[in-house]
Amino acid sequence: MQQKTTSPLHTVSPLPVLVIAREGDPFSGLANFYSGATRGTQKVRSITKKDLKREISILDHGDRAFLLAILELKKAYEIRDQFDLRRSWEKALPLLPSPWPGSRADEIEQREFFATFFSQTPDWAKFAVAQSSTKALEDARFVLWFSDKEQRFSPAVYCPNLKTAVFLKAFLGEIHVCPHCSKPFIPSHKGSDYCSPEHRERYRLIRWRARKRAEAAP
Repeated sequence: MQQKTTSPLHTVSPLPVLVIAREGDPFSGLANFYSGATRGTQKVRSITKKDLKREISILDHGDRAFLLAILELKKAYEIRDQFDLRRSWEKALPLLPSPWPGSRADEIEQREFFATFFSQTPDWAKFAVAQSSTKALEDARFVLWFSDKEQRFSPAVYCPNLKTAVFLKAFLGEIHVCPHCSKPFIPSHKGSDYCSPEHRERYRLIRWRARKRAEAAP
């Protein structure tokens, strides 16, 4: 019997995500949430979709692999698909702390064991995603910012670097990972879970075949 799934709600951050503007960059205002003449007059800018497309492509290899693995695990848990959970756990395990002292989840044999175990108990993903994401965002700060452009106070999230800003935007649903090719993309509309219609259909076939194999297994 096919498991009933629910489509997760993809949200877009209602708050500006701010970083220090580089020399020559357009800026959105000043870092007036900081005390002190020097820091408080630094220029900041709000992260845009164009920034996300550029920065995700130049992330350090390890940071990029970690981000994509956590996003895939998050999505797999949200739709409660065991095939996707096992597949995403296999990618995430080598990048996460060892599940138990003395274990080596980066070794293929143990990785396969843990991936199967965790995918059969989906709630493990809740803790892994929440804890790993929170750790990655520990340098982000919630601030009250005065927007010179809009001439009003606005809650915002300040990130000390573009990496943290990209991670924040990704965890807020503004970057998706295609289940078929595992490449990140900026969704054009709600429900864009694949980078293309072709990859959506191919992956549905892969998932269907995997379920049939699982049902036929003794």
